[in-house]
Amino acid sequence: MLVKNALVDAGFDVVGEAATGREAADMYFRLKPDVLTLDVIMPDMDGASAAREILGREPAARIVMVTSLNQEAIESEMKKAGVRFIITKPFEPKVLVDSIQAAMTA
Repeated sequence: MLVKNALVDAGFDVVGEAATGREAADMYFRLKPDVLTLDVIMPDMDGASAAREILGREPAARIVMVTSLNQEAIESEMKKAGVRFIITKPFEPKVLVDSIQAAMTA
């Protein structure tokens, strides 16, 4: 909800919300958003697995990973999965908006 609110407040259109990693991956392929945000910890399929699946089929997908885990191992795993933008919670809305804008131009 924090991510959605920050993006809507910044003028972005949020085209979907997913409760699980599986749902997020399925929605990505159906909706084809410009940028996808994922959390590392998600039910059913974690964010890293969802990112790997998405990037395996669509290498140009733009994913911003949001995590409460502040560990180098997590960041390394995300980078290996192909995720280039990682935000650690708690975050200021400006950090999220800046990351989304950077992902959109990447």
